[in-house]
Amino acid sequence: MGVIRVAIATLVRNETLLVVRKRGARFFTQAGGKIEPGETPLAALTRELHEELGIDAEVAAGQELDQLM
Repeated sequence: MGVIRVAIATLVRNETLLVVRKRGARFFTQAGGKIEPGETPLAALTRELHEELGIDAEVAAGQELDQLM
C-alpha cells in the first residue's frame, strides 16, 4: 500500500478542541484531508478547512509529524 499524505489542523479555543465527523462516518477526527498532487501541506489544509468548515483561514505554519501505519 502506498503512502497517503494528509494535512490536519488542531484548532483549540477556550480549552475546547474542534473535531469533525464526515458524512457517513462513525468517528470524529481533526479537520483536514488528503494532500492533492502538486499541493503543499499548508495549501491542502487551507483548502480542506474551507471545504469542510467554510473557514477562510490563513495557515501560516505547520509541523510534519511523520507516518502512521
